[in-house]
Order: sequence, then C-alpha cells, then structure tokens
Amino acid sequence: MEIAPSRASSVILVRDTPNGVETFLIKRHEASSFMGGFYAFPGGNVEASDSSDELLRCVEGLSPDAAQDRLGKGVAPEIALAHWVAGIREVFEEVGVLFARDEGETLISFADKNKRKLFEEYRELLNKGEMTFARLLIQEHLTLTASSLIHYAHWITPLARSIRYDTHFFLAQLPTGQTPSVDHRETIEGIWQRPEEAVKENTAGACPLTPPALCILQGLASFSSVREIRKYCTGRRLSDPILPILIHVQDTETILLPGDKLYTEYGGEALEHCNNLPQPLRLVLKDGRWLPA
Repeated sequence: MEIAPSRASSVILVRDTPNGVETFLIKRHEASSFMGGFYAFPGGNVEASDSSDELLRCVEGLSPDAAQDRLGKGVAPEIALAHWVAGIREVFEEVGVLFARDEGETLISFADKNKRKLFEEYRELLNKGEMTFARLLIQEHLTLTASSLIHYAHWITPLARSIRYDTHFFLAQLPTGQTPSVDHRETIEGIWQRPEEAVKENTAGACPLTPPALCILQGLASFSSVREIRKYCTGRRLSDPILPILIHVQDTETILLPGDKLYTEYGGEALEHCNNLPQPLRLVLKDGRWLPA
C-alpha cells in the first residue's frame, strides 16, 4: 500500500568564509526511524499549528498567496506559507538559529550572553512541549522574516519507503550574532562543511549524506559565495518535485532520479519542467553510504 508523504521543511544554512561557502550539516541520531546515522540539513514536519492564524500573523516578507505561487497551486495558500514557518521553527528547535526580528529592522542577534541564555531556555521549553512557538513570538514581540528563506528544492521520498516526506528545502544565510548548536535529541552532531568537502567526506564514508543532501551539495559546490547563490536563485522557478525511484540491482539498493535513462522504464514520469535536475542521476548504497553510480 502506498504511504502518503508528510509535509516537511528543511533549511540549508550557509555562510561565507575565506575558503568559500560552507553549509551546516546535522547528524541524525543512529536510533532515528528515518535516515538514522546520516548527515542532513536541519528540518522536520510541517505541524498543524504552523498554519494557524496566530502564527501566520507573525510572518512578514511573504503572503500566503505569494507562498502558494512559489510552491505551486497544488497546495493551499496558508499551507504553503506554513512551510516557511515550519522551516524557521524547526531550525530554531534543532540548532538554535532564529530567523526573526524584534522592533528593529535587523535579524535578532544572540551576541549578548543574557539574551542567548534566555533563548536557549525558550528552545528547551519548545523541545519539551512546554511552550508553543506562537507564544514565544508574541511574548518577545518577534516577527518571522520569511524573506530570509529562499525556496531551493523540492523532494519526495520514494514510494517504496514506509516513512515518506514531501519536503521543501530552503536556503538561508546564517544571521549575524547567532551560532548553531545541535539539540542532542534527534541530532547528535553539527558541522560546517564546504559542499565539495562534504561530498568527498561522503565518498570516504566519514560523512554519509542523505540522497537529497548529496545532490544539493553537489550543486552548491559550483558557487564561491552566498551572494552568487542568491543571484542564481533570483527569478528561478523549480522543476516539478524530485521523486526518486528505489530499486534493487543485484541486491544493491539503487536510486533512480529524473533524467536517468531507466527512470521512466520503472514508472517515473518525465518532468515537464526540468531546469534544476539533480546530479548525479543514479545513486547506489554501498557500505552504508550513497554514492554516484
């Protein structure tokens, strides 16, 4: 029986360094039911509360209709904007980075140790379920800056999986005065890596990446600055969702991606809009890591 995918959001945190662009990767707990032990970008489920009037009133920089225009007409306006809200909420809960502003015009900073400690406590309460995200925003007079998150990719877990997600990936630059740190619950490690180094570490087995992370990092490796990435994203429209096909070839798990010559033979639909096809087009699982075939 086909499992319907849950809506999810993931945030590709990036920063400029003297050596080039770096991305922040988290390692999923080994006991995690989905991609345990793999490195990925922070993120999680879109919750019902993410589309509540209470939360959506706390968002600036993007309307529900504009969010729907970016994600596609197949999703309701409020649910579309909820993907941005979920991305912001999840990246705060998982790694402590918050894309919001107070009465000022700039993103909130945690450079002040007292403010940092206060928001660490808020984060703990959120993760324990003892506080809602809306209450935090209202209590601290914060506004979520949806414009900080750029819609970058859209992947859906293969039909063959028992746990599936319909995930929108957003790219966002690390705010000044904030430092990501893992929650040591669902995630056990966080690292900054240049995309090309992360891909090499995946090949070596030191940093096994999820298939979407591997393909996204392959694409980001061609950019030398965050500004360059943002310029590339300006006015860009995504292709149809990337729906990998999972097959077994000689007892080896193999993922076929749109554009692979076997993709349509195994039931995949050719994409009408294919301006951002992932590379490589085929992956195999070998010794606990996904590798280009």
